[in-house]
Amino acid sequence: MQVSRNTVINLDYLRQVEPSMSGNKTALLADQTRISISRKYWKGVKERVFEL
Repeated sequence: MQVSRNTVINLDYLRQVEPSMSGNKTALLADQTRISISRKYWKGVKERVFEL
């Protein structure tokens, strides 16, 4: 799923989402990688994550 203009993640590896200072979110993946989720894409990510 696209989480920013330049980043796509596999939601199967998403472990946690944390708030960030700028209003964005930070995704913590299974391998401990941290990826920024922009505000523009957060609504779509939230819908997909809570749909599961």
